[in-house]
Amino acid sequence: MRLSRGLFVAAAIWSILAPAVADDSHNTVGEFLAYCSSNPDGCKNVLDSDYVQGFIVFSDHGTVCIPDNMSWDDVRASILDWLRSHPEQSGNLWDEGVDNAAKALWPCRN
Repeated sequence: MRLSRGLFVAAAIWSILAPAVADDSHNTVGEFLAYCSSNPDGCKNVLDSDYVQGFIVFSDHGTVCIPDNMSWDDVRASILDWLRSHPEQSGNLWDEGVDNAAKALWPCRN
């Protein structure tokens, strides 16, 4: 499924929902992965938030095309696996890492 929208929508979602999942316990990818290891339910809640789904779906840094047959559980697991296998991302902001993972895993082919 081709998932792209205007920058305006992405900015609106970002500004409304960012405070809802902002948490000092996981500012970087490394901290986020540690948080996920110690708090799987909290990790799932963060990745299942409208904020995360919004910036993946309405990415203003490029287009992400998640296959139609992927469940959000599969998307979540793929993102975490990608982050774990890319330690160079550990110092990045956690949401930037999630965005990088989504773009690397599901780039749109034009």
